[in-house]
Amino acid sequence: MRVVVTLTSIPSREKNVVKTVESIQAGTVKPDCIYVNLAKYYPKFKCGPSNEIIEKLTSLGVKVNLTDDYGTLTDIIPIYKQERESLVVIVTDNSIYSEYFLEYLLKGYEEFGCAVGYSGIEYPERVVAIYKRLLYAVNRNHGETADILETTLGFLIPMKQLKVPDELKIEPMTKVESVYFSNDYVWSRFLDKKVFIKYDKIGRVGDDFSKIITPIDKNPEHSLSGEGNNLKNFYNTRNHAIFS
Repeated sequence: MRVVVTLTSIPSREKNVVKTVESIQAGTVKPDCIYVNLAKYYPKFKCGPSNEIIEKLTSLGVKVNLTDDYGTLTDIIPIYKQERESLVVIVTDNSIYSEYFLEYLLKGYEEFGCAVGYSGIEYPERVVAIYKRLLYAVNRNHGETADILETTLGFLIPMKQLKVPDELKIEPMTKVESVYFSNDYVWSRFLDKKVFIKYDKIGRVGDDFSKIITPIDKNPEHSLSGEGNNLKNFYNTRNHAIFS
C-alpha cells in the first residue's frame, strides 16, 4: 500500500521543516512521497514562503504544494483527493523523528488496522465531564484507544477510513482567525477509532518521548500550546459545523 508523509510549515520554521524532512528520509522505512504544503500567503505573517525553502525542499525530492492557507488543515486538504487509497502520516515541522518512526507506525497499523499514533489524549468534553475542568488526559498503554492522536509525535491515517466528503466546504483563511483548528483534533473527529501505540524499541515511558522525536526548538515561536489557548480552542470548536 502507498505510504505518504504530509506536513505544513510557517515562515518562522522554514529551517526546521528541512530538518524534519531529512529525519523522515533517514528512517528505516522510506515513504513513497513526502508532501510539504505551503500557503501562498499567510495572513498571520503577511507574507508567503521564501523561494529558498521551496527550492531546498524540491532539491530533497519533496513534493511542494503551494495552496491557500487553511491553517493546520493545510497538512491534508491539498492531498486528500489523490491519496484516498493511501496510508497518510501527518507530522509536525518542529520535530526530528526517530529512524524507527515510520517503521513502527506501520507495525501499529498492521496490528490494529486503524489510525495509530504515539501519543493519545481524550476529547476536552470527555475530560470536563469527568474532572469538571479542562486538562490533558493522556493515554499511556500500548493499544489503548484515544480520542485524539497528537501530531507532534506523528500519527497514521488509513485514508479509506477517513469520513471526509468528496468536497470539503472549508473557506481558506484570509485574515487572522480567533478560533484555531488543530489538525490533531479535526482529523481525529473524522475517524471512527484510533489507537495509541507503544513498543519497547520505540515508545514513551511516562512522558518521555525521546525515543520518538527530538524537538528542534524547545519553545518555538507561534506555537499553539505556547500561546496557551489550545485546550480552550479544542473545547470551543467541538460543535463546529465542520463536524456535523
